[in-house]
Amino acid sequence: MAVAALYGELRALGSFAASSLALLVVGGLLTLATPSVEEVIVPQALLFSSMAWLVAAGALPLALSGLMTPLDAICHAMTALATGGLSTRTANIGAFNSPIIEAVLIAFMLVGATNFHVHLDVLRGRLREALSSMELQAMLAIVAAATALVSLDLVVHLHLPLSDAVRASVFQVASIATTTGYTSIDVNVLPPASRWTLICLMVVGGCL
Repeated sequence: MAVAALYGELRALGSFAASSLALLVVGGLLTLATPSVEEVIVPQALLFSSMAWLVAAGALPLALSGLMTPLDAICHAMTALATGGLSTRTANIGAFNSPIIEAVLIAFMLVGATNFHVHLDVLRGRLREALSSMELQAMLAIVAAATALVSLDLVVHLHLPLSDAVRASVFQVASIATTTGYTSIDVNVLPPASRWTLICLMVVGGCL
């Protein structure tokens, strides 16, 4: 009985030693594979500081438009860049009815939906590498194609002037494709083809 108990204890101790050794080996390998502080902290700090400047740069033209208060401008610049879509107005962006505001927010939504690696390439002066990103090219191509489709649908079925159709469609498409959720018009009045296009963009945008 004593021998059996001793054998059991030695077996348990061996199992514990083997598992501990395995954990130490794996932990050591993970430590060797962990990026350095410069590889992690510096890019993150660079991105965070650039985002703060972008919010300020976006809030300025929004405030200067004369249609937004400084609070409106800051809130919309932040939620457009974060693709959160929170508006301070019940009627959303349509409450301002401003092409300038819509253009600024479109730019911010697209920037916010762009991969951070592309942002880092731009900040480090590697513009060619940034523009060669297949993800960025695919996103812009999808937005352009969907804008053309919705614009044509609005011209044909709602008889809107081409300029108004493009303005309405590019904002709705950019907002939905980036999962932001802003609206500048009542989407319930859109023709079926346009609504189905936006529904498809909801799925596509969630995968970008």
